[in-house]
Amino acid sequence: MLSVSPQLSDSVMAAAMAIETPALVYDLETLDQAVEDFRTDLLPVTDATLCFAVKANRAPDVLARLAAQGVGGDVATLAELHAARAASLSPIFATSPAFTEIEWRELKQAGILPDLDSRSQVARWARHPDLGRRIGLRIRLRLPDDRYDVSPFGRWSRFGVDADDPQLHQLLREHDLEVVQLHAHAGEVGSLEQADRLMETMLTCLELFPRVETLNLGGGFAPLYHKHAAGSKAWYQIGAAIKNWAALNGRRPTVVVEPGWLLAAQTGFLVTTVRASEPHPSGHRLVVTDASAWNLLAWNRPTLVGILPERQGAKSPTDLAGATCYEDDYFLRGEVLPELQVGDRLVLGGMGAYVASTVRATHGLEKPSEWAVDGDRCVPIAPYR
Repeated sequence: MLSVSPQLSDSVMAAAMAIETPALVYDLETLDQAVEDFRTDLLPVTDATLCFAVKANRAPDVLARLAAQGVGGDVATLAELHAARAASLSPIFATSPAFTEIEWRELKQAGILPDLDSRSQVARWARHPDLGRRIGLRIRLRLPDDRYDVSPFGRWSRFGVDADDPQLHQLLREHDLEVVQLHAHAGEVGSLEQADRLMETMLTCLELFPRVETLNLGGGFAPLYHKHAAGSKAWYQIGAAIKNWAALNGRRPTVVVEPGWLLAAQTGFLVTTVRASEPHPSGHRLVVTDASAWNLLAWNRPTLVGILPERQGAKSPTDLAGATCYEDDYFLRGEVLPELQVGDRLVLGGMGAYVASTVRATHGLEKPSEWAVDGDRCVPIAPYR
């Protein structure tokens, strides 16, 4: 069963005691298990290709471990492409709203067909016959119902083409372009109804683009896994929908899935040291650490999974704050904890995705060092761009 709760191993705890802080620690054995569990869930989708959203984590050791498990990659920049290729992720898929002709050519040289994000990109591609007639398209999707009201684009994602756009189809005909890949991703799929809507949209697109060979469903399935039964059931529904469509149409596209958070988040831990601990007029204890939530958690929220040394005694509401001078720099608020002391080490889970790869640099604070734990081995990870 794929877990969305951090699983703190003895090896990670030993590393947390030994290394300098702040530090990010990735448990590679937990990563292996996440891949195995997700592949088990994917079994109803016949011959699905599992890729990793490289934007979630570019650490070379993490990517190499995924590659060793036969996982491919999804990239949106040349930096991500170079990281994916250095780690031997295969196959690799690519889409970005801002790719240039130079970037497309580098992707082509690497044997990668990008999924074009807009009608403007299709028109630019068509002006360069050397790029080829075969193209991929990213399809615009409706955002989840719980998000559209805060989006400036209403119910619709800002990414992708409108599959039934007459001007798009005219452009494809004029330049004799053949759509062989479709790519979908918009926000997060948080319910079985949204998973059904995704498949309904993509299967309709297969009718509009009859030469499609690859159907890429993207990622964003993490919310389903907060209730694992929903995550498992979604893949049964998706697999059944594709099987039924293939039986009616006599062809079956290759299916690609590109999770990021689901594979990597719970394999990562932030180790940080308490720098101040005292009562606050709010009635909570205010604890300041040597890392910054503002710098590290643009897309993520942590879970406190370890205190070193273990503290006993009365517990009280505690606010865990970061190292910047930003007023709202908090990891957690109102956590009921024993009284923490200066010098204590805290281990925060859920930090393996969208942390180091989305880091800010307020005050010029350096990014935490990164470490890979594999059984009893704990080794530093070389810096990457």
